[in-house]
Amino acid sequence: MRQSRIFFVIFLASITLTGCFNLDKYDKVILDKNQELSNRAQDRVGEKVEEGKQKVKEYTKQQIKEIASSLTDEAKTSIDNWLAENSLNKYGDTKDSMYIGGTPLFDEATGEARDRFEYILENNPELVEQLNLN
Repeated sequence: MRQSRIFFVIFLASITLTGCFNLDKYDKVILDKNQELSNRAQDRVGEKVEEGKQKVKEYTKQQIKEIASSLTDEAKTSIDNWLAENSLNKYGDTKDSMYIGGTPLFDEATGEARDRFEYILENNPELVEQLNLN
């Protein structure tokens, strides 16, 4: 009976040790596949970012200033609705944004104030096309 127990313990130990050695091989396969998938995902995200950049028309600061100064009340309402739909503050930034002086529209160094819609469109130029603002 005692010999059977010793044999059984040795048998279990050999199975356990053999299984551990095999796990290392499987761990490497899983890590390699994980890295391959991660690389493919990063490549795909990069491609989509580039596609998005190509779709967004670029505007000069002067063009943005002109568009912002010619916005109708209806266009301003459309922008405000877009901000609300995207959970952004009234400046187009995340709701938890904080600003020196309480607003991003005033430059304390120069003493110059900016138009709120000009600020929003500079940071979100895609809105010009998306909301047909031009």
